[in-house]
Amino acid sequence: MSKSDFVYEDLKNSIQNGKYAVGANLPNEIDFSKQLGISRKTLRVALDQLESDKLIVRYKHRGTFVHRKSYKEKTITVVIPRASYIDKTSFSNWFVAQYILEGVFGQAREAGMNIAIQYLYPDDQPLNEGVDILLKDKASGYVFPSIGGYAPIIKELSKRGGCVVVRHWCPLDYAHSVSVKYREAVYHAIKYLVNSGRRRIAFFGPPRDEVASAGFMERYLGYRNAMEESGLPVTPELYRVCGKNSEDAHAEARKMLADGVRPDAIFCGTDLRAFGIMQALRESKIKIPEDIALIGFDNLTECEKMVPQLSTIDSHLCRSGELMCDIIKNAIDHPEAGFISRSLDCDFIKRDSC
Repeated sequence: MSKSDFVYEDLKNSIQNGKYAVGANLPNEIDFSKQLGISRKTLRVALDQLESDKLIVRYKHRGTFVHRKSYKEKTITVVIPRASYIDKTSFSNWFVAQYILEGVFGQAREAGMNIAIQYLYPDDQPLNEGVDILLKDKASGYVFPSIGGYAPIIKELSKRGGCVVVRHWCPLDYAHSVSVKYREAVYHAIKYLVNSGRRRIAFFGPPRDEVASAGFMERYLGYRNAMEESGLPVTPELYRVCGKNSEDAHAEARKMLADGVRPDAIFCGTDLRAFGIMQALRESKIKIPEDIALIGFDNLTECEKMVPQLSTIDSHLCRSGELMCDIIKNAIDHPEAGFISRSLDCDFIKRDSC
């Protein structure tokens, strides 16, 4: 093997392993040859071969770039129950699928991939019939914005060779997944309240028997861990059960105050709940955050329009979609690899409500 062959193989492996990212601008030949400890002539021969293999592309007066691989013959199918699932007027959690779709679509368009949407309600078809419907399109990957009731379909689809990516609150052992660190973010938000002098912190969420199935367990554990670590009681009266809508949270907040329960801070499982609680507190002449601090979850665009602006936790739904698309591209490039799991941090967004 000649020296230029050795350099070529080394650079090729670095590109394929991601050391030089797709689209990255490589150093100019003078700097690059010094960096690698080789002559410009040796480097140029290696670069010629990389260009011939379409691993790099050279532009006059602009430089050398890692080639942006085309996936234009590939299709990603996004699976949702129905069109109303992303309709703000029809579904309370519309934004979850909507923002994830925006992330998937953006990455797919950049890569030249095709996008298809398949409406599939798990209870409408027998298991194998649902899987057959998905496999019929021969997509390169299938995106499930949430696991919902799709677990049996996802398992069978993966078993039959489908490349499935799911957004879930924890990694999966039967499909690719993007998980989100809810617990840590909620823990830090509650600790912020504690360090600010708050001692009676209420939690507004779904009924306890739905906490695990709804993916709320991680949020609740973050709350509970922070409270217990701070030596603060987690009493039944501070766990307030309400539905997903603002109206549900509004009614429950009014009931809490009527029952004589007066927390000095409230953590809401969603921003929608927080919006309803804010209204109830205003109606009762309770000042936010002076009397009761308030934190939501989701970082909806309306948070900054509220008075006061709502503190919240951003779970980066759009970024989740981008990662899901990236996982499918990686699976296309490396079909022999096992299931990939990516994990995202959430960010506590401190605003005026706490």
